[in-house]
Amino acid sequence: MTTTDLEYHPYANIFPMISQPELQALARDIKENGQQVPIYLYEGKILDGRNRYAACKLAGVEPNIIDWRPEGQDSPLTWVISLNLHRRHLTPSQRAVVAVEILPIFERDALERKSLGGKHKQDFASVISGPIGQARTHAKALMGVNHRYISIVKLLKADAPDLYVKVRDGELVATEAEAVLKGRRMREANLARLSRLRDMPEDERCKLLVGDFREVLHGVPDNSVDMILTDPPYLGEYLDVWEPLSRLGERVLKPGGVLVSYSGHYWLGDVIMALKSHLSMGWVFCLRMSGGGGTRLMRHNKIATCWKPLIMVYKAPYKQPDGVFSDMIDEAGFRDKQYHEWQQGEVGVSKVMQQFTDREGLVIDPFLGGGTTAVVARDLGRRFVGCDISEEAVNLTRARLQETTPRSLP
Repeated sequence: MTTTDLEYHPYANIFPMISQPELQALARDIKENGQQVPIYLYEGKILDGRNRYAACKLAGVEPNIIDWRPEGQDSPLTWVISLNLHRRHLTPSQRAVVAVEILPIFERDALERKSLGGKHKQDFASVISGPIGQARTHAKALMGVNHRYISIVKLLKADAPDLYVKVRDGELVATEAEAVLKGRRMREANLARLSRLRDMPEDERCKLLVGDFREVLHGVPDNSVDMILTDPPYLGEYLDVWEPLSRLGERVLKPGGVLVSYSGHYWLGDVIMALKSHLSMGWVFCLRMSGGGGTRLMRHNKIATCWKPLIMVYKAPYKQPDGVFSDMIDEAGFRDKQYHEWQQGEVGVSKVMQQFTDREGLVIDPFLGGGTTAVVARDLGRRFVGCDISEEAVNLTRARLQETTPRSLP
């Protein structure tokens, strides 16, 4: 065995190492069948064969090492990229990582070519990199990934190196890592908001309560509420909240009052049946979220959804609204999640609240979350009662009400 550990060439480090189980399997194969492909050195460092080198060390086998020699117009960089793209099964996110790693090399090559007036060896990297302004496009085209993935990965590399490593190693896809980073930033911002929260007298027009709605809303008088507007959790494990929600509506809604709830798609049938258990079925509205990145991919069935159901049930008799209200509510482009990971947009909440309530009407939200319903109710001149089992969510709503200026909405 070689006594001195060899370093890895920066070009080799562009690509992720194989996983530990894969490395162990490779070591077993090398021990049983020998090393079939040599390890290539360039500038005294491993240009290709890091995994074979590590597997040989693991297996106790003397590695077969040779110096890399150019073939035709190949540069060491383009040779490594071509070799690994053909034999490695990289995800689009991992390809974006490689594109980000090779981008500075392309840009440096373009600078060198410019300084030499274009009079230097025309290797593949220099040919495709072109002017510096085109280097990003060439890196993206070479790796076959879209600009959004590259932008995300560049952000991760700069601001969240631990997430960058997870994407590089295939543990997370780029969009998942981006969501984790956004969650971290939201958490940091919310901690700052909570630190600025001031003690203020309770506003009788906006009451916020901590606790389960099945327990803390007993004080809401019967037949006193114009609208319940809420956004419960969508997962199947929370299906047991919908029937009690319907029962709450039966008790507190005025005759003709409505309950409008956001819902996911997967359990929509179960949710509608539960809401109909104590109230009458009204309609299912479509909240359109497409555009501006609003489309969301459901990975388990590969469906890209661009709308969200809003279920409307009512306490009989049905009160005819003034005018015609479209069942397509457009909220395209809304992406604000700065207070809560499941925060809904003020546009959709405002349109629905205005349609089914009048000024001074009473609105309640049993799943307060990011506090959007409280803010919109204040701005529309509605009275409001909201609760959440999370004390932090309630305090963040208080902070949001304090740090935002009431607006006069149409």
